[in-house]
Amino acid sequence: MLGPPPTWQYICIAYIPLLTGNLSVVGSSCIIYSLIGSGRWKTRSSKPQNRILLAMSIYDLFHSLPLAWTFLLFPKGYGLPGAQGNISTCRMLGFFIELGG
Repeated sequence: MLGPPPTWQYICIAYIPLLTGNLSVVGSSCIIYSLIGSGRWKTRSSKPQNRILLAMSIYDLFHSLPLAWTFLLFPKGYGLPGAQGNISTCRMLGFFIELGG
């Protein structure tokens, strides 16, 4: 038996998804804003690649936001640093990760 993993592994498990999830949220938000926020959506929506890109970016938000909030929604008492959630938030987190993944 190896025993429990070291603390640095728990910290990596908690904070790497925070970094990558937030970067993905920023990237998807920028793409959505460049397609919709410029006010020229009527001319841009005629191209299929823009509609596909918009759908993919919205879908990515459903996956990236829960990843960015993993350490907050994880139940307390499981040894993850910064965990503040409960079983219900953990189930919600799992639902949105499965929805986006």
